[in-house]
Amino acid sequence: MEQVSPDVIQNSEYSAWLEGLVRTVYDMEPTAIGVVMILEDGATLADYFKAGWMDRLMMAGTIQTDAMMTAVKANGEEIMSAWDVAEDDEEEEEIDAGDFVEPDEDGESDDG
Repeated sequence: MEQVSPDVIQNSEYSAWLEGLVRTVYDMEPTAIGVVMILEDGATLADYFKAGWMDRLMMAGTIQTDAMMTAVKANGEEIMSAWDVAEDDEEEEEIDAGDFVEPDEDGESDDG
């Protein structure tokens, strides 16, 4: 890997973010670190420091949850509007627990 000069690093658009991240790493003293990035050609790169497979699963789940919550927050009004329309279109039908047929031990219902 080629050396990058400090000037290039300091002048990059993400230098302040990266500096804050490094400060957080030192302040929080993590037991594992994961870095994920999307490259210019669309490829992704993931790299880890002392992260086992369970740590990686937890990190992936955290990223997925964060992305989902961001999307929900950004589209909250549209989601609620679509939900209201769907509720208006449906006739609410109450289902009594007695309407269900309990399967026998083989998974077959008594209804045939």
